[in-house]
Amino acid sequence: MLDFKIDIDKTELKLAGIFSGILLFLFLFVFLMIFLSRNSWNKGLQNAVNQCLAVHFQDEYEIVSDFKINSGFSTSAKAFLVNSKIQKENKVALLINVTTLYGQYPALFLAALDGDTDFVTFLNMPDNFIDTVSSISMKSTIYYWQKRIPFILGFKDFSNDE
Repeated sequence: MLDFKIDIDKTELKLAGIFSGILLFLFLFVFLMIFLSRNSWNKGLQNAVNQCLAVHFQDEYEIVSDFKINSGFSTSAKAFLVNSKIQKENKVALLINVTTLYGQYPALFLAALDGDTDFVTFLNMPDNFIDTVSSISMKSTIYYWQKRIPFILGFKDFSNDE
């Protein structure tokens, strides 16, 4: 039978405890800051989407509530249920990071509950740059996301993928 003896000094044990305590404190501090800032982050996204919809659709849409995304994209996308004041129908405004030739930018899509999806615009980008990036990305990236968004939002089933 092998007999192992571990010789630990009390100072090493104290240093390990202090180091573990500092790490635990830092993790708890970061978690607390994320938890406390979550509501203000969501409000900021909601205001950005609201402003964008107001500019592009002359105040036709208003955000009713958050829309829960039940897929893996919930970490990189945010959806809001919006109501059309003119057409009296609900749609979903989806803000998702889209990779373009110039890097990743948040793109706003508007999806009807039947799955029909339209691209609205890119956020946080100068207007003349939006036109350039949109025209370059329309046939590839934007088209891809327009076809995928109904599946991401749960309007269509992945088993019926075209």
